[in-house]
Amino acid sequence: MVLSLLAVHGRAQLWIIYVVAFCYGIAFSILSRAGAGLRKDMLADDELGAANAALQTVGQGLRIVAPLAGAGLYVAVGGSAVAVPTRASLPLPSDAGRADAAFTASGTWSG
Repeated sequence: MVLSLLAVHGRAQLWIIYVVAFCYGIAFSILSRAGAGLRKDMLADDELGAANAALQTVGQGLRIVAPLAGAGLYVAVGGSAVAVPTRASLPLPSDAGRADAAFTASGTWSG
């Protein structure tokens, strides 16, 4: 989805940015809820508070730094320099399937 941003070259393609942003918003909304459920299942009750606090600290810090870095990169070298590294940092759907298969029913790593 993020590579569709490479098609944006002017105002006529501005709508592509909004579609990508909308899809990312929905995806991250679903993933954050799934992550909360996984943390609850994976961690002991006494570790859950510290894990949530650490994730919130990192997440809020990145909310400050990431837009500044992305805007600086965009201004320095253009939009494709932002879209391609972003896509490269995301796992492929086939990677997610292999990661799920590597966990056994008891929650231990089998790979």
